[in-house]
Amino acid sequence: MPADEPKRPGRKTKAPEEKTQPLYVKVSPASIEILDQQENKSKFVDKAIKEKHRRDSRRRP
Repeated sequence: MPADEPKRPGRKTKAPEEKTQPLYVKVSPASIEILDQQENKSKFVDKAIKEKHRRDSRRRP
């Protein structure tokens, strides 16, 4: 490569490391309780929907 040719940017230059947030986050016990309740509710709703679907599909001859 001739000296007068401009350097092409390559992968040799290291990109500045981005500061990433830690994987863990401080969570208050109250919010954990709320999340648990929401999860339980959604499970309950899913179960109810499946049950209804099962009943509806059984009705047809």
